[in-house]
Amino acid sequence: MSQLTLPAPAKVLLLPAPSKIHYPALHEAVIEFGRKHPSAVPVKTVKAGGFFRRAIDTAKVGDASKVSWVFSAPGGDSNRYDGKTTQGATSPAIYLSTDTDAAHAEGLHYSDRQKYARPAVDLEELRENAAKWIPSKTIVTFMTTADVRLADFRMDSPEGMGFLKQLNQDAAVRAAMSKTPYKHVLQAAQSLDDYSVSRALAYIADKVIGADGVTWNTARISRNADRFSDNATLSGEYKQPQGELRPLFMQEYYEVGGKLYYVVKSLDPTIDPDDYGMFPEGERVAAPP
Repeated sequence: MSQLTLPAPAKVLLLPAPSKIHYPALHEAVIEFGRKHPSAVPVKTVKAGGFFRRAIDTAKVGDASKVSWVFSAPGGDSNRYDGKTTQGATSPAIYLSTDTDAAHAEGLHYSDRQKYARPAVDLEELRENAAKWIPSKTIVTFMTTADVRLADFRMDSPEGMGFLKQLNQDAAVRAAMSKTPYKHVLQAAQSLDDYSVSRALAYIADKVIGADGVTWNTARISRNADRFSDNATLSGEYKQPQGELRPLFMQEYYEVGGKLYYVVKSLDPTIDPDDYGMFPEGERVAAPP
């Protein structure tokens, strides 16, 4: 009698508690879907000469030589679209915004997690509370020096939404999701504290299709009532500059007597910052107030 030999299942790494992967079975099901359907993963190409913004802690900027550095630790567990997975760690990533609204939303969220840990659309509220976070942030504007391929998981992208719809309909994903509080993968992907789906998507982008990064809709406050704000990551090396980003200028923020001021510092002597759109908050001054 012949004996049937089955291939060994993929080895799953058990993540120590506490972990941002709250539902490992759902996490695994999403990764497996990506492995089975790599051609279904939508990719958006940002051409050389495109723009990104980054909200970075002023303390990390120092002499401005580190504005394009990747600060995500390899195998870390604090970021949505890079870090630990049950299949190993993704590549470290630099977090960017494709518009000022997304950069603003991220920064404001981290200024007061209790108050801003829910999506909202309120321009006045954002402006009124800007002083709470901007003085500790520097906004850097970059230009891309080469084309970058980003796995596109944006809800306002037809291709991204099409992929998420397929993912949500997958039988294994549905079975795993039935044991979670989520009714749709979008809920899980936008969760503020559970990265089971978002980190799995990051793994698919990085390890399955070899994209340069990911683009998605911010889960934070947005002041765009008619569209979502977009964030992006680009993979790189920990504590090294991202070579595909050319720093153009930065805006350092100060708060004096409840009023916001900012100073523009050019990071590229060949460009005039005034030729580019500024981050809109506060009053521009020539020197720190």
